[in-house]
Amino acid sequence: MKSKNSNLRFLRPEHKFGLVIEPKTHALDSIGTWLTEQNVAQYGMVVVRGFDNYTVEMFRDHVAFIKTVFLDSTDPARTLHPQYSDVQTVTEGESPLNWHAENGIQPLRPDVLSLYRETAGTSGCTLVCDGVELWANLPTKIKNYFAEHRLEYDLTFDVLDLAKAFAIPNAEALDAEMLGAMIAHNIKVFDTDITITNVSARTLSGKWNPSCPTTTEGGTAFCSNVFRGVYLDSFVPKIEGGEPIPKEILAEIESVAQAAAVSVDWKEENCIVINNHRCLHGRTKPGAGRKVYVKFGHTGTTVANFQRNMQALLGAS
Repeated sequence: MKSKNSNLRFLRPEHKFGLVIEPKTHALDSIGTWLTEQNVAQYGMVVVRGFDNYTVEMFRDHVAFIKTVFLDSTDPARTLHPQYSDVQTVTEGESPLNWHAENGIQPLRPDVLSLYRETAGTSGCTLVCDGVELWANLPTKIKNYFAEHRLEYDLTFDVLDLAKAFAIPNAEALDAEMLGAMIAHNIKVFDTDITITNVSARTLSGKWNPSCPTTTEGGTAFCSNVFRGVYLDSFVPKIEGGEPIPKEILAEIESVAQAAAVSVDWKEENCIVINNHRCLHGRTKPGAGRKVYVKFGHTGTTVANFQRNMQALLGAS
């Protein structure tokens, strides 16, 4: 995965993508009034750059609107920050990563992805692609392909993880099969594109067939995980029914995404905060000495709505 654009291309009125916060226009103590849940939703990405004394404590304070992750998973390729358990390194290693949305192969994907630079390293870039621009620039034949075919992802959920996400009280004390059946019944209320095919004492399995593109505050966006080599080598992007997406379609999507990519080399950038429902991201091969931390999750607004709806469901069960 190569970076074709060496400069940040922000504040484009025609796309309404990207908001930059930097010393020549913003004071350090005003960052919190600009780096907000609302601006991330509106602009797709907010970038803080050029501040000499921007600390991880400031970063955590500025992204405090990220409240939780409904379906979290421990990634062995990441390590926690030495002081803060809610901040971890990005996936480590020397390999580039192709375009993806964070946890985008499962429902309840995080709303926001935030990245904080501790050291830039000798080389390597984080790449961000505005899904609104990507969808607008895709050929009609590809748009028609996704209008006619839904994506398909295989799902396996831990029942207790879901119970925690759904804020079900005393879940561990409930009969496991009854708990699984209740969750399987209720989960479709949140996403009708989920089909549960098997319920056991510990796991739910099934398929997820989301539509593509998606509707965001910024417009219609292509923000789907369709490329291999992001999560597992065995991951194969498919359409409903199990057929793989044709290679020529994937190649054309990647070409259009590369042309629209914003390249962040971390020389000036302190942090970037991405709307995970609108933007895809990836990276070129990272160089020595680079250390970038990540915090991702759901906003307070999503958490409140989700838990309110879940409690209403439980009350009606």
